[in-house]
Amino acid sequence: MKVYLTGAFEPMDVRVGFGNAAFHIYKNLIDLGVDARIKQLGDDSRYEADIEICFDQPDKYRFMCPTSHKIGYTPWESSDFMSSWYQPLQMVDEIWTTSHWNATIFKDRLPDRNIFTYQHGIDHEYKPKKRKRNPNEPFTFLFIGEPYYRKDGKLVAQTFIDLFGNNPNYRLIIKATHISTITAEDKEKKISGTPDAVYNNIIVITKMLNKKEMMDLYNYADVFVYPSWGEGFGFNPLQAMAMGIPTISTSAWSDYKQYITVPISSIPVPSPWPSIHPGWMLKPNVTEFQYAMSSAESNYEELSSLAFKNSFRIHEDFDWVKVTLPAVKRLKNIYKNRELKTLA
Repeated sequence: MKVYLTGAFEPMDVRVGFGNAAFHIYKNLIDLGVDARIKQLGDDSRYEADIEICFDQPDKYRFMCPTSHKIGYTPWESSDFMSSWYQPLQMVDEIWTTSHWNATIFKDRLPDRNIFTYQHGIDHEYKPKKRKRNPNEPFTFLFIGEPYYRKDGKLVAQTFIDLFGNNPNYRLIIKATHISTITAEDKEKKISGTPDAVYNNIIVITKMLNKKEMMDLYNYADVFVYPSWGEGFGFNPLQAMAMGIPTISTSAWSDYKQYITVPISSIPVPSPWPSIHPGWMLKPNVTEFQYAMSSAESNYEELSSLAFKNSFRIHEDFDWVKVTLPAVKRLKNIYKNRELKTLA
């Protein structure tokens, strides 16, 4: 059984979600005995694949072998697809996605297609740790997700500002990918700009960080916050919780909702960003989110104990080998059925 991998497998930038997932998928397929190869653009070497997996959005699907069984592997965050997706989705033999919430979306839109869920896993370097408050440091919230509107960094920043303003006993760290779109005003609305320019206790980081730097960043946090309107999978909350960091996060889209320390409810609403996320999305409950941030310090011992207990369960349930085994079984079944059709 020979498997080609294209899409996010090619650049495999582990600093971003697609690349991080691609790296671990490829590594674990190889470790579990799959003859998986990454097909690079411009590589003209002959390699007849039995199965091809393109891990990307459908309008970017690319397959190399006319006779292969073609799998489109795609995460998504809203209830409908971009119009440019429908034609390439009809061209694949089956669709894989990253969560059961995603699988429901795909099944609703493509009821005649075979949908398979291949979850992502956690890197075991994100080790569990019992978190304790350092009284000599500000109580620190961490948010990762800018400049993606659906992760709602604006809600995070405004809630923090309303609750804690320039109070030096509290701190917010916003980690962005290259740029942040969040703006803020002071209480008298005399000064506006980036949150870190207006408030002394807000830090905005736009630099891309390697894994060690990211783990160091997580370790600055007392609480991780993530009021997302929808995720294909959601690596950052999983990584934070795997390290035992109390996490305030929306839960409706999540395959690991039972482990979220403080789950925030959502309601389905028409997408505020229909040009990039058509259909409906899951709006976070603002009141719940505000209360969770306001009460986190006073409940910290309880939250920390729960997060620490759940961190071990996360490592067990989302071990990369464990989540990859069903995918290997599916690949073997596909190959077996192709062989039987050939013999027939």
